[in-house]
Amino acid sequence: MVNHEMVLGGALGITASFVSNVAILIQKHAADVESHKPWRMRWRFWLGFGLNVLSQAVITSFALSLAPLSLLAPLSGLAVVFNALLARFGCVCGVREDLSRTDWICTMLIVLGITIASIAGPGTAPPAPPLTVADLPVVFSNPLYIGYFASGTLCILCWLSIWQRPSLAWLKPSDDSLLASVGSGSTAAFCGSVSVVSLKVVVSCVGDLAGGTPP
Repeated sequence: MVNHEMVLGGALGITASFVSNVAILIQKHAADVESHKPWRMRWRFWLGFGLNVLSQAVITSFALSLAPLSLLAPLSGLAVVFNALLARFGCVCGVREDLSRTDWICTMLIVLGITIASIAGPGTAPPAPPLTVADLPVVFSNPLYIGYFASGTLCILCWLSIWQRPSLAWLKPSDDSLLASVGSGSTAAFCGSVSVVSLKVVVSCVGDLAGGTPP
């Protein structure tokens, strides 16, 4: 059942995705124009970094406290749409990338999928009982959570090792290959999914920490 808190949480989730994409494009611009500067002097990079932290640590946390993951997870797919549109029209620092007809079709399909998932997801399962601080060790020691976290972390370490260790250079795909895109995208998606699920659990206990009813 949709309520005002769910709507506000969804709006904050969309806002977080938009701000994060603006931040990423600022950092993309910084990589193009500030690569010759030492890290501490790259103010564009740090501006993008700060916006990303604000988006994920503050806005996303509020969104998670108000709306279920069944709503916020599909809405996070709007990040792809925002990135495509902002880059297509050069809205941020002049960073511009053209979209082909196929790109436009895929973007519209993503919007359609997000819409269907967002409508169908929330309210299809009975609400879980509120979490308390005492539940945290139980949740994070769940074998399913540990298995998911451990297997994904192993995959990430393997992928990073292929890219960073000279002895594994023979396994490294070319930068512009489909394998490189899929591997890097999957690695980033896993990091995001684990962090969001873990943050949702922690945020759900905020009410208990404050002595009230968990959100």
